[in-house]
Amino acid sequence: MEYEFVLNDAVPEAVVQQGMTEMRNYLVTLVYDRSVAGSGILVTAADVVGILTAQHVIAKFTKRPEAPMGIILAGYVHSFDLERDERHITIIGSPEDSKGKPELGPDLAFIRILDVAKIGTIRSIKSFYPLDLKNFGPYANDPKEYMRWFITGAPDELTGELQGDILPAVMFAGAVQFVSYYERGEFDFMRMTIDAGVANFPRKYGGVSGGGLWLLPLSRDETLGEGGVSYLAPILVGIAFYEVEVEAPNTMHLICHGPQSIYSKCLRHIATAV
Repeated sequence: MEYEFVLNDAVPEAVVQQGMTEMRNYLVTLVYDRSVAGSGILVTAADVVGILTAQHVIAKFTKRPEAPMGIILAGYVHSFDLERDERHITIIGSPEDSKGKPELGPDLAFIRILDVAKIGTIRSIKSFYPLDLKNFGPYANDPKEYMRWFITGAPDELTGELQGDILPAVMFAGAVQFVSYYERGEFDFMRMTIDAGVANFPRKYGGVSGGGLWLLPLSRDETLGEGGVSYLAPILVGIAFYEVEVEAPNTMHLICHGPQSIYSKCLRHIATAV
């Protein structure tokens, strides 16, 4: 099947659910001191594997490198950590004004996973998104306000209570709508709007920082009959790092890094990560 621009209202709910399930397969929750630090996306490029996330999510680990980095891989109760010598953190972009205007960014980091056995454990449960084999280019000129966008992450609000030393987290995926795109220096940004406090959407999005902004490319599938719609593999477009309250009821805005940050800036750093 080939990509074809399809209006939102023509997409069956089953297609949306299948696409979100695939997106969740790359999502992990990062845990610091038995609390959610944020989210991350499993990626691979140039034979390097690791986790793409927001810089402020891993700030506590850089200040206290001896602390184990807990990683939640699935919705069931389990324990998985990366110790100090099993990971290497690369800061891709730090906020220019982290206290005054953190929403300006940049806010990106990469955690390289060094332990081969633990990479194998992750692969038995999850997948690594092949960043160097994907490209947002074919979709860049389509009208973004009509495309199917999604956020994946681990909202604090939906995280369960501690079970001993184990913290259960929800692998959340939800639809978002495009608001704006802009560039600043070597980084680009996308602002998206998302429901808040309705249906299965949390009221706040703390914990989603470091999660993925995804595009679900749609296609026509003749085997499904006239007007049949299917989808191609989801495309990672950005990394969320800041939530903004807005006047509209039951609505929040999420600020994310965009495709230029991911497929240019991040790829260069990942390729040289030690």
